[in-house]
Parts: sequence; C-alpha cells; structure tokens
Amino acid sequence: MSADGISGSLAMRRFALFIVFAILAVVLLPSPLVNAAIGGSIDSVESDRKALSAPNSSVPQMVFDGYTVAEINSGASAIREYISPDGVVFAVVWNGPVHPDLTPLLGYYNDEYVNALRQTPRMHGKRHSRVKTPSGLVVERWGHMRSVRGRAYVPELIPSGAGVDDIK
Repeated sequence: MSADGISGSLAMRRFALFIVFAILAVVLLPSPLVNAAIGGSIDSVESDRKALSAPNSSVPQMVFDGYTVAEINSGASAIREYISPDGVVFAVVWNGPVHPDLTPLLGYYNDEYVNALRQTPRMHGKRHSRVKTPSGLVVERWGHMRSVRGRAYVPELIPSGAGVDDIK
C-alpha cells in the first residue's frame, strides 16, 4: 500500500470517529429546550405536551395584558403555562384527578424542588402544601382525592402587569 493510501485511510478513520463523537454528544448531552419549562422558552410548551402524552392537537393560547397562557390537556390533567412577552415560561398551573409528573413542567428547577420537598416537614391531614426553593421557585399543591390542583411559579420571572393572583 502506498503512503497516500495509508494517510487517506487514516484521515477517513479520523473523520468517522469525529462523526461518531458528534452524534454521541448530541444524543447524550441535555438540551435546554427539551428540559425547559419554568424559566425556559415558549418552545418548551410543545416539549411538555409530548412529555405529558397530550394529544397532537394544537395548543390553544390566550393573550392577556403582559402575558400569554398556553393550555395542554393530557386527559389526566389540564395544564396551563404562563408565558411572558419575552417568551419565557414563568408559571405552570394544573388541575385534574391526579397531580401530573412535575419533572417536565419544572425543568431546570425540578431537582431543587425535589430536594426542598424532602426537607419540608409533612403535615398529615393537611390538604395544602407549599414549598419554596432557594432560587425562588414556589410550588403549591392542594385538593382532595380525584380533584387536585397546583401551581408553580418564580416570582422574579413574573412580568409587570401580571401578579401571583393572576396565576390560577
């Protein structure tokens, strides 16, 4: 085999190895849009719809002064995501017979919420819980069997013209 053949073969192997590593990086590294929800972009609404196995229908949106509300109905829960004019999700509200999986809805804040929830003393017989994380996320859950509600929001992300009382 000639020297040109060996160097060409080596270059092809390096290129193939580069492609394999690039594909692995894309597949294995977390994507901010896939994990986004509160604090994420408006694009996370579609990701949340898929994560919650909601039907493929379009997500209806209502526009209010200073923010937009996108609704997702997963069959098990009705979920509303509040989006600022900048396109950032600042709150999520849910209601239904069961609480939804909060992992896709809380996104970046989920691990911090789980840790704060573990440290919050459990009050038996109480139907309302409120957990606040060090970064400011507030998660409230209430209701009774087969009729539960909740909301999660970050006060610092709420746009002017909207308030905590608007998140319902």
